[in-house]
Amino acid sequence: EKQVEFFHANISETRELVIAALKHINTSVRQRAAYVIGEIGEDAGVFGPSLLAALKVEPERIVRLYLYDALAAIRFNDADVQADLKRRFESLNEDNAPPAQGNTYAEVDEKTNVSAALFVLGDVSEKDKYLAFVSGWLKPPPDGLALPALEGYWNRRWCAVISLEGMGEAADAIPLLEAM
Repeated sequence: EKQVEFFHANISETRELVIAALKHINTSVRQRAAYVIGEIGEDAGVFGPSLLAALKVEPERIVRLYLYDALAAIRFNDADVQADLKRRFESLNEDNAPPAQGNTYAEVDEKTNVSAALFVLGDVSEKDKYLAFVSGWLKPPPDGLALPALEGYWNRRWCAVISLEGMGEAADAIPLLEAM
């Protein structure tokens, strides 16, 4: 919290350092840089182009999740962001499949974060589509899921809950959250 406050209070002086951190070789450094920007929120709008540039080349899913969250948190909403996020939404798998080897999050978890970002940044006419995708994971798991798939479903639900936190006006999901 103190570090976020420091960077927030010193955006001008630390801007180049944070941008360099988004390009760092270490995954944790890139992830934390995106996290700090996201926590600063709209005051960190100056980082929008750097976040988008980082997203376009980021190989690690965990870092991409933080980049999506940061783009939404700073409300960086230009045509390139819209196009990139929509392309990703359409290309990512939505099945309750386990994460690929070496990943903590599954492809569908990434799609959930992309949906949350598009809900915040996207066209008003498409908000329902993205809210429906995220909140769909809040429904109880289907009967008869084997243990690995059931665990995965609960992981999807957790990712949806976290995504909803950044979606702000997604009040339609409240009954589903309460039912959990």
